[in-house]
Amino acid sequence: MNQEGQLEQLFRAFREVKKPTTIEGCGREECSFCPTTEQMHMLLNSDQRSLSADDLQLYVSNVFITVGTPEDFVYFLPALLKAWSEELDDQECSFRASLHPALRKARIRCANLSPALWDAISAFMRPALLERLGREQSLHIQGKSMTHDWFGIVAAYGTFVVDLPTLWEQWWEMPSTGHAIATIQWASCLICDDKKKENSVFDRWSPEHGGGGGLWLLTGYDSMVPWDECWLPDNLSYLERTLSVEYLKQKLIEAQQHLIDSDQKERVATLQSLLKKESARTQSRIQQVLTKLRTPEGYPVF
Repeated sequence: MNQEGQLEQLFRAFREVKKPTTIEGCGREECSFCPTTEQMHMLLNSDQRSLSADDLQLYVSNVFITVGTPEDFVYFLPALLKAWSEELDDQECSFRASLHPALRKARIRCANLSPALWDAISAFMRPALLERLGREQSLHIQGKSMTHDWFGIVAAYGTFVVDLPTLWEQWWEMPSTGHAIATIQWASCLICDDKKKENSVFDRWSPEHGGGGGLWLLTGYDSMVPWDECWLPDNLSYLERTLSVEYLKQKLIEAQQHLIDSDQKERVATLQSLLKKESARTQSRIQQVLTKLRTPEGYPVF
């Protein structure tokens, strides 16, 4: 199914959600950081399919804080998710980083989000994220790049939908060269010591250009303000069962078979040699990742 069909399916799943009859903005005078009641009504009365990330930014940045109720959040969700999918290639996108923690809070705040609606959310977000992963091309990342952003999106995804196992299986089956490259990028951050110049995929962080790669990329959520963020138990259990040194060895073999460029193949070979040499260290790093993903970060959800 193409993206247009997936979007239609999403809006159809939410068709029974009632439009709020009233909606309140921020009541503070001269507040330029939150939407006013007038702005909220403009959103409410707009064609939801036409709303962009710019249109929704003030709302999603403040929802469940100074504005927003479970009723209006669920009503706006198809528009919010559509805008999210359009921003997946934007570097350091504040809209994405606001929506992810809002979805995390919605698991607690929005009793009106039924299991069927959560399934619809996953069914829309997963293929969009898989498509984004499939656009990866480089195995030599220098400085801060858009590649760094997808790590945080994947990490955040595990905090609000019980869909990480399906996403992971489809990604690590590597249906395209881009997915294979994203797999190698992720594995390199697990295998290579952050403090040593041994990652053949990511150049080390520099004060001039930023960038770098390491465990912080695997566990850093793409969130503006974290709210009790950690992976949902089913997602974490899946990764605990799946991730191992032997699993990484096999997946690097499979990923290398997708590559044509000799330089890229050599970079994977370097990772494979390091993994063989540092198996015990890699196993320890796997446990560090699991511990980090298990431990809540940020403010408690109220």
